Amino acid sequence: MPVVVKIGGSPAEDDAVLEALFRDIAALKESILLVHGGGKHVTDVTRKFGIEPRFSDGIRVTSEAEMPLVDMGLAGMVNTRLVRLAVRSGVGAVGITGADAGTLVGKRVGTGDNATARPDRVDTSLVESLFASRLLPVMAPVASDGSGRAVNVNADDAARAMAGALKATALVFLSDVPGVIDGGRLRNAIRVDSIEDIIAAGVATGGMAAKLRACGEALRAGVGRIAIGNVTGSGDLTEILRGSRGSTIHG
Repeated sequence: MPVVVKIGGSPAEDDAVLEALFRDIAALKESILLVHGGGKHVTDVTRKFGIEPRFSDGIRVTSEAEMPLVDMGLAGMVNTRLVRLAVRSGVGAVGITGADAGTLVGKRVGTGDNATARPDRVDTSLVESLFASRLLPVMAPVASDGSGRAVNVNADDAARAMAGALKATALVFLSDVPGVIDGGRLRNAIRVDSIEDIIAAGVATGGMAAKLRACGEALRAGVGRIAIGNVTGSGDLTEILRGSRGSTIHG
């Protein structure tokens, strides 16, 4: 059974950290799908074109004018860089997007000038064929809507949807922090029915709140284990999967 790993934030910017992560992936026996964000690169690109980013509840609100730039940043710069680093680290990686082979179809949120979408349908055929070839799919979360138009899906939501459709044994969110921090201390275990209370108390805000909500949806979709953590070197991903590092979200 596969494992889905979503990476974003500073770990996705550090070549040494990424190479350590790819060494861990190479050592694991499970099939891995790596889903990535890349908000910093997208923001840098859109600002060069005079477009200031907007966010709602930690999720980027993408206008129609921004969407080609989001494609450029995520499917172009970030995805290709990750694939090159993976191959350099000895991992056979293939870059894909949610749009490829209809892997991820998004449903637009809101109305009017809005290319932001939530996962609506998933087709795992392409990813499973790459697993069968012992390749690592590296997925950018840009996708298509039901009419084939470009949409941007939050990477946490994309990873959650892919993990549910693949019936993944585990879903791991890798970010800037070692897990959910409450009063300066790491919460090692979080019950899914306490997620909204944690958010309401201000313990998790912005992107972390979005991650926790994605964790809850993934558990309800049948994903085996879910964890939030960070990687700084070799072995960290393995420790997160074992539950000895990061925060584990459970039923």
